[in-house]
Amino acid sequence: MDINYAQIGKRIRIFRKRKGWTQEKLAEVANKSNTYLSLVENGKKSVSLAALTAIANALETTIDPLMLGNLKADAPMCITGIELLISGCSAAQRTQIIAIIVAIKVTWKDEEASKREERE
Repeated sequence: MDINYAQIGKRIRIFRKRKGWTQEKLAEVANKSNTYLSLVENGKKSVSLAALTAIANALETTIDPLMLGNLKADAPMCITGIELLISGCSAAQRTQIIAIIVAIKVTWKDEEASKREERE
């Protein structure tokens, strides 16, 4: 299985920017060089498990959302990805997002039921 290091780098950048950190700040907290971090974020350097762990710890997250899309068992990480997307939202906004997701799910179930009825 190939690992998409560019995708990992993009996710690191997203997490870093959400914290309002510069590359220099993340490099300092993760105990990595700024040059190394820049290369990782731009997908020009692979990242070791040890380095990814240090970066995830510095960003106060787990490795899972940084690896999203690289593992076969992405379903639990999809939830983490959703959590990442709504992390900056207020409680009211989160409630609205959940209501939208529920409405979409109900619509899909209704469409599936209609298709089953048409086949019968």
